[in-house]
Amino acid sequence: MFGAGGGTSSYREIEETDVILLWGSNARETHPIFFHHLLKGVRNGARLHVVDPRRTSSAQWADRWLGLDVGSDIALSNAMAREIINAGLHNASFVARATEGFDEYAASVEPFTLDEGERLTGVPAEVIRETAHAYARAADPEASTTTSPSGGSGWSRVVR
Repeated sequence: MFGAGGGTSSYREIEETDVILLWGSNARETHPIFFHHLLKGVRNGARLHVVDPRRTSSAQWADRWLGLDVGSDIALSNAMAREIINAGLHNASFVARATEGFDEYAASVEPFTLDEGERLTGVPAEVIRETAHAYARAADPEASTTTSPSGGSGWSRVVR
């Protein structure tokens, strides 16, 4: 066996966060120990947003379920990114200090308006906006993908 499995958030971080974005993961069934700690975060006041085509047992705990169409994850992430950028909610000082190619990235997501995001994903535009704003405005947000986005085909475009 090569490599090692690991979550995208530590137990402590997920327990102490204020917004959790659980993307493409039914962690309640596939990562029950991690999900136990996630629920501690929810009980501590974190808002849980779940992105998954299926209303999974994890999604049943969500404050907001984004039941997107199968295969439309990248369109959803692009619509959320565009909304965060256009609303001025991105961390401009971090972007200037620690990234390259941000202007090109921003231009690449520009076509993904909220209405276009809704058309491509089936998720209502207002739900996309609310989730993007909640995540961007959170003092200490956590995005957890478990293995779906980081391990799936084409996901490097989302994770970057």
